[in-house]
Amino acid sequence: MAIVGQTDVNATRQALVSQLIQEALQERAKMLPLVSRYDAPNGAQSVGIPRRDAASKASALSEDAEVSADAMTLSVDTISLAQYPKRFDVSDLAKIQSSVDVNSLVVEDIASSLARTLDELILTELFTAGRYTSVDNDQNDGSEPDHVLALSSGPADIKGDILNARKLLKNQGVQFDGRVHAVCTPATEEALLSEGDFVRADAYGAREHILNGEIGMLYGIRFHTHSEITDVSSTAQMAIFHENAVAVGIQKEFSLEYFRDVKYLNDVYTGSMFAGAKMMNGGKLSVVFDSGN
Repeated sequence: MAIVGQTDVNATRQALVSQLIQEALQERAKMLPLVSRYDAPNGAQSVGIPRRDAASKASALSEDAEVSADAMTLSVDTISLAQYPKRFDVSDLAKIQSSVDVNSLVVEDIASSLARTLDELILTELFTAGRYTSVDNDQNDGSEPDHVLALSSGPADIKGDILNARKLLKNQGVQFDGRVHAVCTPATEEALLSEGDFVRADAYGAREHILNGEIGMLYGIRFHTHSEITDVSSTAQMAIFHENAVAVGIQKEFSLEYFRDVKYLNDVYTGSMFAGAKMMNGGKLSVVFDSGN
């Protein structure tokens, strides 16, 4: 007769909990659906994403003239990958004598922690001025980098700031095809919601936008708010970007491992992921507003 042992039960529990934590991470990582994702194979230490400059226009050919060859310049944006773990040890005393389900709280905390870590990787790429190069000379404040601008102090001027960002992105060939997003602080959200032209997400008639954290739309840009922008920059206010502005590399999916430490009578939970994020194209596909600029 086959006996189902503790090892089998633990394996089943681990698989079920890992599925739950992946689902929770997908829901709580607010920035992940707004950027490009690339899967890295085992054995790789980084992800290289090739890009090329836009092709020049074709010219009229004179009779009996040789067709000149055009040059194609290829570059690579490299995403460095690292492991991000989160561990909790739950003692029998805490588990049995607590009035709440401690193990469930631990799993939720691991999911929340890893989701926040992934969001921070993306936000850091968006809101660090050093990630941007001088990519456009048509701007208002004359500072460098060109795509890091000052946000107007008054709410009445925020539409002008957004139109300026839209112009800068269009100058770089960005298509406003439903994949241009903005992420802002709660303070900037308050100013946006006071604008008469701002279409709130609850008016779309589609519930999934609200569930994904979208607050509304203006000039073809989908707006989201994130309370942890100031964790990566104390002066950052808002970024407007195409989804290809930042790439996320995932080598190991979000997972959770469990084992019983009989020496200390603890349940040990360790969640981890292999991931990284990278600003693409030298910041050409995004504009950040920073009050310290």
